[in-house]
Amino acid sequence: MPIQGPIEYDERVEFNISGTISNTDLKRTFSQLKQKEPSSKKSILIKLNAFSGWSHEADEWSDISTTEATDPYILKMAIVGDLKWKDSFEIFVMKGLRPFPIQYFPVEQEELAKAWLE
Repeated sequence: MPIQGPIEYDERVEFNISGTISNTDLKRTFSQLKQKEPSSKKSILIKLNAFSGWSHEADEWSDISTTEATDPYILKMAIVGDLKWKDSFEIFVMKGLRPFPIQYFPVEQEELAKAWLE
């Protein structure tokens, strides 16, 4: 499975993403999150490990309703991964269009990303 998680900590939820992800993978992950119905906002840490991109099935990525449904429960989001994915992943998570800060960190700055989320 390309998306592993959610792995929950006190104030943070982590996801490990590898390989190529599809919208089906993403919806399955959001469904798991919605079942937990957090009582407070959490910070999200996304770790890209051997990430290779997104599936390219027609119209697969046009529905953002699952993203909108989870936004009220997110405090901050940090992405840790290879810098070659920075711009495209920031577009994917809609940085600047969501009601919380999103920051991308290179792999060697994972601890800095965790500190930023606190």
